[in-house]
Amino acid sequence: MQAMDAIVETLHVHSDDLPWVSLQEGMELRLLHVSVEDNFVVQHVRAQPGVRTELHRHSDPVFGFTLKGAWGHDEAYSYVPGTYIYEMPGVVHRFLNGPGVSEAVFVVHGTIDILDAQGEVTRSSIPASALLDVYLDLCAKEGHPPPRLLR
Repeated sequence: MQAMDAIVETLHVHSDDLPWVSLQEGMELRLLHVSVEDNFVVQHVRAQPGVRTELHRHSDPVFGFTLKGAWGHDEAYSYVPGTYIYEMPGVVHRFLNGPGVSEAVFVVHGTIDILDAQGEVTRSSIPASALLDVYLDLCAKEGHPPPRLLR
């Protein structure tokens, strides 16, 4: 295979062609790539000031890159534009957004467990396919045409 052949065979989508949907109040999501078979998603999140997600943990590594704003797993909000993070499997954490709008891209492998404030699992082993279903349902409910996702 020639180098130019590889370029032609590369799958691609522009993020502006994918709709944002409201995942929770103050947090929007768009999926850039989903592999149900390999159980991973690439997601682009946008969070308004002060947004917090539920406590959760991942079964496999998560890789993240901050594009805009400041957020963190604590209130130091040390993940600023250009920051790359690696979330280790099994570590309980949450997304805490700082004082401005933040955007980050995450590559999430495996499943997610959602926990309550006492650390008890409330939803277990949520796979990539479930996030895809949520995204497509929200696209439909918010009046967006079905997105052309990389799968």
